Amino acid sequence: MALWRKTGTTERGHADHSLSIIGESTQVEGVLDVPGNLRIEGTFRGRAIVGHRLVVAESAQVKGTLEAREVLIAGRFEGEIKGSQHVEIASTAYLKGTIHSQKLEVHSGATLLLTCQVGDIQDTPPSPDRNGTSPKPEPLTKDATPHTLPKGKHK
Repeated sequence: MALWRKTGTTERGHADHSLSIIGESTQVEGVLDVPGNLRIEGTFRGRAIVGHRLVVAESAQVKGTLEAREVLIAGRFEGEIKGSQHVEIASTAYLKGTIHSQKLEVHSGATLLLTCQVGDIQDTPPSPDRNGTSPKPEPLTKDATPHTLPKGKHK
C-alpha cells in the first residue's frame, strides 16, 4: 500500500495536512514553501510559507518571516509573522518583531517585544522603512469631529 501517490495526495486525503519537521539538531537557512504543516524544533533563518499550521517548538530558534494560516510560538522567534488567521504564543515563548493576524492569543509568562496588528489584516499599514520610521498617519479633514464632545458642542 503506497503512502504517497503521484497526484500529491495521501490515502487519507490531500497532502495539505502533511507534516514537515526541522529536527532539534538541524539548522536550515533559506526559503521554505510547505503546503501542509511545519514544526520547527531546531534553528531556522529565512522565510517560511506554510499552507496550514506552523509550530515553533520550545527548543527552536527562528529568525525571519513566517506566513501561515495558524502559528504557534513556544520557542524563540525574531522577525515578522504575517497573514495569519490565528497566532498563539505559549508561556515559554520569546518574541521580538511584528505580528499581523486576525486573532492573537498570548499565554501568561511569554516575553514579548512586539508591534501587533490584530483584527482585519486586509488593512495592514506599511511596515517601517529601513531607518525604522513609520509612515505618518493622514491628517484629519476639516469636517472631522471628535467623538468625545457632547452633542451640540461641535463647530
